[in-house]
Formats: sequence, structure tokens, C-alpha cells
Amino acid sequence: MPRTVFGRAQTATVRVRVERAHGGADAASGSLRINGHIVQAVREAGGRLRFDVPLQLGPAGVEASVPLEISVLDDLGHATVLTDALALDDLAPRVFIDADTVPSHPVPRGAVVQLRVHVFDGWAVTLLGSPTTPSRQLDGASATAAEAVVTAIDSVGLRASASARFAVAR
Repeated sequence: MPRTVFGRAQTATVRVRVERAHGGADAASGSLRINGHIVQAVREAGGRLRFDVPLQLGPAGVEASVPLEISVLDDLGHATVLTDALALDDLAPRVFIDADTVPSHPVPRGAVVQLRVHVFDGWAVTLLGSPTTPSRQLDGASATAAEAVVTAIDSVGLRASASARFAVAR
């Protein structure tokens, strides 16, 4: 069973090896059930069965282990049932900047502004920050605006961003 996190656009390959079955291991067949959908096995050499599981069959909008059930049948119809789960990530990270840390008054140009960023995701994420540069004039000639942008990217490539704007004194 693959022990990696999958996105909904990916396909997981699950293999089962049959060692003994009535009619021989190569006569075994199988099916895999995920979220009410059935995927038939493809026979491989050595009594192995392969399931190519398109993860768009899994539930949408989840970040969880998705249970699956594998049924292996011999030539008389006797079944062995195996259960396990695949890790599915179909939610972008939730990211926001704490409003209490965004300056409410203009900050001096060149000053360090510390912002508190919160990121929620079921798996590891990478954070990317953009440098802030004053971008436009605000109230006449006394201040310009700066924008800080933080982007979180999870292990399957889903991303989300948050930004904060604040005034920079001239």
C-alpha cells in the first residue's frame, strides 16, 4: 500500500500478491472499492494483482485517509477481503495573517514589520514570503502602501495565499 499523500488528480497504484488460491495464484481476480466505486484488478506475473486507482473517485474536499476494500477471488469464487486506506489531500492550506499584527499606523521606511501567520493543513507545507516594497501613494505625499504576501504550498501542490497591506511613512 503506498504510504504517500495523494492529490485528487493523481492515480495510486496498489498491488496485492496472491500466494495460494484454488486454481492457482495466477487464476485469482480482484476488485477494489473506494468511496462506492469499483476498480478491477490487472493481472501481473507471479500471482500479483495491480489496481490503478484514480483518486478523483475519492471524496472531494477532504484531507484524510480514505478507506478502501480489496476483494481477491479464487476460481471458485472464495473471497479474501483486505482493508486499508489511502491518504488523500483535496484541500488547499488555510492561511491567514493575524490582523492584530498588521500595523494600523504608518511605519518608517526600512523598518522591520513582524506579522503573525497562521497555516492549517493536514500535511507538511512550504511557506513562501514576498518581500514588501512600497507600491503606491496613499494620502497625498505623506505615506505609501506596502503589501506582504505569504503563500503556503502543501505536499500535493495545492496552494493558498494571504496578504496584508499597511502604510509606510515617507
